[in-house]
Amino acid sequence: MKKISIAALVLTTTLFFACRKSTDKPFWDTELLAPLVNATMDINNLLPDSILRVNADSSMKIVYNNNIYALTMDTLFKIPDTTLHQAFSGITATLNQGQAIPLPPPTPTTYNLPNVQLRKVIIKSGAVNYKISSKIQHATDFVYTIPCAVSASGIPFSIAVTVPACVGGVAGVYNQTFDLTGYTFDLTGPNFNQVNTIYTTMSASITNSGGS
Repeated sequence: MKKISIAALVLTTTLFFACRKSTDKPFWDTELLAPLVNATMDINNLLPDSILRVNADSSMKIVYNNNIYALTMDTLFKIPDTTLHQAFSGITATLNQGQAIPLPPPTPTTYNLPNVQLRKVIIKSGAVNYKISSKIQHATDFVYTIPCAVSASGIPFSIAVTVPACVGGVAGVYNQTFDLTGYTFDLTGPNFNQVNTIYTTMSASITNSGGS
């Protein structure tokens, strides 16, 4: 009887310590494979609506529009306001009504634009100011053209004006501004072999109302 009681005591003690709660933080080492989210995705979820296009056959195409690089004109160069000054003096002649006044041809103007070679320019907005001062004692008719400047309808820029006669030593003056918006300039010069170059022509004659 004494031996049986000791055995029961040992067994009871062993079970007590085996079931004792650990004083450390508990942890579990598990290897579970289970879905956390259940959803459906298609191409509309991956790409924004702005670049998707649906074709007639229900297929889809991706259209991406973006500026790779943008330059303003001032970033490259700037064409300055230019005064083309032509003075004709020393002409001694007697001319009849309607007779042409002998004038030397104007000199082409070439812009100094470093590292830029322009052959064509479309004018977004601009104007030409045309001013003539004449000391001829009769009214004169002038025709001024910019052959390299063509309007949207394909017509070269040209103006015909009448300049008042010189009175009492005071020159007759004509001054007017003309719109160049929308004109295309060919900058290859009169012989089409240059760059950054414009040229003009001008003719003049005594008006039919004047004397010799």
